[in-house]
Order: sequence, then structure tokens, then C-alpha cells
Amino acid sequence: WNPLGHEPPGIYDTPHFDVHFYTISSQEREAMLPTGPAFAEAASRSPSPEFMPAGYIDPGMPPVPRMGVHLIDPTSPELHPETPAPFTRTFIYGSWDGRIIFVEPMVATDWLATRPDETISIPVAERYDPSGLWPAAYRVYWDAATSQYRIALAELRQR
Repeated sequence: WNPLGHEPPGIYDTPHFDVHFYTISSQEREAMLPTGPAFAEAASRSPSPEFMPAGYIDPGMPPVPRMGVHLIDPTSPELHPETPAPFTRTFIYGSWDGRIIFVEPMVATDWLATRPDETISIPVAERYDPSGLWPAAYRVYWDAATSQYRIALAELRQR
């Protein structure tokens, strides 16, 4: 939960939820600290092209301790250089030490207040490490029966 949002200013600085789904252990995440001897080296190692989701880039932002490097889709509407749309939802991949280690739907609270029910396709990579079930979409919806919002990975496929 980011009540004030986060960088970059003017894009993601509105209240929103970042929902991280990690493929590494909590212990590995806790070790990702700038004081660690291999922090800078691990942060600088990008995944090989076949492991990068189609169209995603490293925007050159500093790595986030205990999270990693956030990879973006530069064609996301809120990132359009001339006519950016207000941020409603987006999908981030995260990397560390040459591997994709998390997937992250980000959803603005203003958009959630509309009680959406959307399944959004996401770009995928040619290969995955570790192999396993990886999403090709995510779903955001209001569950009226429980009066809760649901944010879920969807269209999971063995990769």
C-alpha cells in the first residue's frame, strides 16, 4: 500500500497498491541490501533477452532494497512521452542478478473505486527461470459477496 504513491513524480505519485508476487524466498529478499558486497553487481545484471518479457525495459531507476530492479513497459499509457494518461493500472516485472524474480500488478485506488472487473493481458517472455506456472494476464475485480477487491494472476501457463 502506497498512500502517497512513489517515484517517478507525476506518474505513480498517487495512492495505489503494489502487489508483488515473488519467485525467490524471503531470506533472499532480505539479503538484497545496499550494504551487501554483491548488491551493485547483482542489480546491474539484466536478464538475457529470451527471459525478458516482450517490450519491457530497465528504465535505469536505482534498485530497491529487498525488492530488486523494476522493469517497465514503456508503451503503458501513463508513460506516453507526449500525452500521458492518468495512472490507473500497470504491470511491472522485477529482476535481480540476471533473473526475473517478481511480477507486480500496480493499481490506483481511484481506479479500484470504480469496482472494475477486468482481465488484462501482459507481455510474456520466451523462457522462464525458474520454470513453472507464469501468468499471461492478471485480473482485478470487486467481489460483492465478500465486499473485497481481488487482484490475481490469471491465465497461468507452464513455462
